[in-house]
This record gives sequence, C-alpha cells and structure tokens, in this order.
Amino acid sequence: MPQVSPYKTYFYFRDFASLIADTTALDMFEFVGKTMGVSLRTKLCLPFLMSSYVWKMIARIPLTESDLSSIDSLLCKQLKEIENADEDTYEWKYGKEAEEPLKWGVTGADGGELEVGGRDRQDYVEFEERHTYTAAVVEARAGELKNALAAITRGFHLVVPLRSLMLFSADEAEVLVCGVPTFDIEDWKRHTHYSGYSCDDDVIQMFWRVIESMSDQEKGNLVRFVWGRSRLPAVGQQWTTNFHISKRGSIDALPQAHTCFNSLELPPYPNENAMRAKLLVAVTYGVVGILNT
Repeated sequence: MPQVSPYKTYFYFRDFASLIADTTALDMFEFVGKTMGVSLRTKLCLPFLMSSYVWKMIARIPLTESDLSSIDSLLCKQLKEIENADEDTYEWKYGKEAEEPLKWGVTGADGGELEVGGRDRQDYVEFEERHTYTAAVVEARAGELKNALAAITRGFHLVVPLRSLMLFSADEAEVLVCGVPTFDIEDWKRHTHYSGYSCDDDVIQMFWRVIESMSDQEKGNLVRFVWGRSRLPAVGQQWTTNFHISKRGSIDALPQAHTCFNSLELPPYPNENAMRAKLLVAVTYGVVGILNT
C-alpha cells in the first residue's frame, strides 16, 4: 500500500497530538471515525491517508515497532542502531561520557518529552538496559495518541459493529474503507458502459491504452474527476455506480464529467497523444467536474 512521506506524516501527527487535550477536537476525531464507517457501509471509497496506527486500532490489532516507523522513521532507525550496537560503540555514542548521552526519555509527536519506562528522565540508559529502553519508547509513543485514536475508533464502531472486522487485517480494513490504491484495468473495463461507442471502437481502445500508460496518481485524478473519489472498489466488490463513457464533443474540446453518475463525455480524439493531453488537462485543472467546485 502506498504510504504518505514519513516526514510529512510526522508533522501531521505532531499537530494531531497537540489537539488531543481539546474535547472539541476529540469530538471531531470521533466524527472522522463515523465518516470512515459510512465510507465502508456505502462503498464510497473515501481516501483516508492514515498510518497503520489508525487501521490497527480500528481492527483491534496490537501495535508494533513497524507502525511507529510509519510516523517517525528517524526514531525507529535510531532505536535499531541502539539495539544492534556493540558495547564499545554504545558507550562511545550513547554512554555517560558521550557528547549526547542516552537518557530515559523521548520526544513525542507534539515536541514535548514523554516518560519512558517509568524512569527518571535524568537517568542514563546503561548498555544492558538498551533493549528495555527501546521497547519502552515504542510503548510510550504508541500510547501518546491513544485518546484521539480511541475517539476515531469509537466513531467508526458506532457505524460498523466491531465483530464485523474481527476477520480482517489492518490492510484489509483500509481497503474496505478506502478502496484499493492501485487500479485493476480489466475490472474497471468490466464495470464500464458505453453510449455512442462500443468496447471495440478505436477511440475506446485508445482510451484504455492511455489509461494504462498513466501513473496511479494520474488514474486516481481521473477517477476523482469523473466520480468524486480517487480510488475504485476492490476487485469483486460491488460498484455503487458503473463507469459510463459517452460520445460527445468536438476533437478540440476537453472531456467533461458528471460526478453524480460516474460519467465521462469523451470526444472522438484522432490519436492517443491528443487524448492523453486533453484528459490530463481536464483531470488536473477540472472541467465541469468535482475539481471545478
């Protein structure tokens, strides 16, 4: 599954954490959870770009160090270095005589210091204690957002019963809510209807070749332009509205979309280069579609 940049994600979570003490913010997080539940139940496939932290909390799956890596990869890299260091290297880099000795504390997502392992933050971490320290850091960082994540989970389970997710992994829960981030062209074709064209027309064959040549980001932009979302339902999942391509417009015109109907008005462009250029302009800048509202 594609992930948000670790650096961007860190700042998202830093701001996210700073709001946790605010009751109004917790109500907003609960509303986000409800929206996620609605997305699952109605198959809206809304693109919630969230860390595995969130999906595991929703699916009631224990968090691990790899989940921490998804929001703070630099910290996890340092923890691995601490765990794997031999005694001489540890003492030189992290011991009491080091330039910045390692102590029982860690910086949280909001920039504040977190208590680690119930120890005084001025105490030094001895070489023999390094594994205890790294485990305590993961636990501390996993717990700092528990109120906000609990609010999201509470909202989600008000819409979708917990027992319905017990058979799914965190990744599967994300797909159920958001759809798949990649695009199965054959499944897309199976859910496409035509008006003024047939599936064997040269223009339609060109259209699918152009789609196949696009990046996943560009495909997502096209789906958003036509349907108001950036992901498609998973293969085998029911589509609430099939994709519809109709023949309309001159070859000098841009394609137009009707997002309520998942419908694209596609002029009969003479070649792939012209079609690709017109499609990319339309989906990037928005023409009679959701991007233009």
